[in-house]
Amino acid sequence: MKKTKVMFFQKLSNKQPTPNFQIENKVLQVTQEYNYLGLSLSPNGKYTLAVKQLADKAHRAMNSTRKKLDICRLPPNLAVKIFDSINSPILLYNSEVWGAFANHDLNKWDQSPTEKIHSKFCKIYLGVNRKATNIASRGEMGKFSLLIAILKRLMKYIVHINTLPDYTIVKQAFLLSKDLFLDNKPSFYSNVMHLIKNYASSTDELNDLELTTNSHLRQYVENAKVKYTNFRKHKLNNSSKLDFYKKFKTDYKLEEYLTNTKNQPQRRALSQFRISCHKLNVECGRYHNVPREQRLCEFCDMGEVEDECHFALFCKYYTNDRKILNEKLRLEFTTKLDCHDDLQSIMSSSDPKLLNVFSNTS
Repeated sequence: MKKTKVMFFQKLSNKQPTPNFQIENKVLQVTQEYNYLGLSLSPNGKYTLAVKQLADKAHRAMNSTRKKLDICRLPPNLAVKIFDSINSPILLYNSEVWGAFANHDLNKWDQSPTEKIHSKFCKIYLGVNRKATNIASRGEMGKFSLLIAILKRLMKYIVHINTLPDYTIVKQAFLLSKDLFLDNKPSFYSNVMHLIKNYASSTDELNDLELTTNSHLRQYVENAKVKYTNFRKHKLNNSSKLDFYKKFKTDYKLEEYLTNTKNQPQRRALSQFRISCHKLNVECGRYHNVPREQRLCEFCDMGEVEDECHFALFCKYYTNDRKILNEKLRLEFTTKLDCHDDLQSIMSSSDPKLLNVFSNTS
């Protein structure tokens, strides 16, 4: 009896009279929050509280892992595997249900508690601060938005439900949800139908979730990845912070330097330089509301904006360092660092020795 409580799912005012429920003359408590199998339920039928609590649990788990293990020293594939094995299951717990009610707008999802933990993991591994952009941080790790993982879990759940006999409770709830949809009322079924319109091809749009197959699942996931890739390109093209990054970041994959650069401080410095999370004036001035054209280099008299290209190619303060670097590049790699194309070529390189020489000298 201690765990037996009553919750009314309604959008009405809390001032509405509360019915009295009893079992064996004992009045049951009417609660505004109930934890069922690890998921917090609210009277308004929304999962905002549940998602926030799951994110908090995943955050604590990530901090606990970091106390026992320096994930930054691990190969990136292993660090990602640990996150996917420990943190993702917590973040996405029961997302096959609440995912249908989540906001699938990629801009808004980026600010969700769930995705914030995902982005924080990427930034921790890269060694960049919280001001680094989510798009670039996930891009370096080759990680897609967790919305895609949620979509996959949701559609797998639909496929599973379709295999169940009609007399099971889950199938009965699903069919009741379908009836609400057919009656133009909001429900789990209606949310999923609305969702898949964003990912179904025009020639293969479903009108009945009971016809969902694994083939549909694969199609939706692939289309979701394409949609995310286009979203990322749009964000890159419209972000002045990532002007340097978008010149060489063309493929969406785990960057090889994260695996090949064994020296952690060098790797961290390279990550910071690549995604513009550094102390050059082009970045520092952003947070002091200094117009971009006024974020000039304070180490030379050239009167140029202190950005990545000025720092690596032109600043007179680093002339001697640049000569040493170019001599090493000429002798060991028959290349040089004289122009923008040279810098972009080095940033795009997967040669660990070349990147080590660059990061050591820079």
